[in-house]
Amino acid sequence: GQVVLMHGGMDSEEKEEALDAMVQNRARLLVTTTIAETGLNLGLLRHVIVVHPERHGLQTLHQLRGRLARNGGEGRFDMFLLSAVKEPARKRLGILLKNRDGFAIAEHDMKMRGVGDLSPDSNRQSGADESFLFGRKVPVETMDRALCQLK
Repeated sequence: GQVVLMHGGMDSEEKEEALDAMVQNRARLLVTTTIAETGLNLGLLRHVIVVHPERHGLQTLHQLRGRLARNGGEGRFDMFLLSAVKEPARKRLGILLKNRDGFAIAEHDMKMRGVGDLSPDSNRQSGADESFLFGRKVPVETMDRALCQLK
């Protein structure tokens, strides 16, 4: 058919069949979850549409955008909002619209979300720190100064 589906609930063989159909031009539309974020190499991919982009992190969206036009040419990346989003989400998505550099996107994201819990036994990667700062976000500038002191 013209449309193939790919998602995390499929076994490896089914996913490979869907990708092969795209590579061999037996299908022209791939509907997928974010399992296509990394490792997907469809050199002729020209258009990606993300439904509910507000539900995804900036790095995920940047990786999806990076799948476009891998063999050269123009690509189009659209974010389809099904309803109005609140200002924080609008601001976050705006960062993606203004930047193509993954490092700049990550830096903006870190400034907005905080650096996470800095205590030695934590696994929180964003938001409030649960160490000596009692639930306060660590500004990036403070972290930079602290790291410079360690050098």
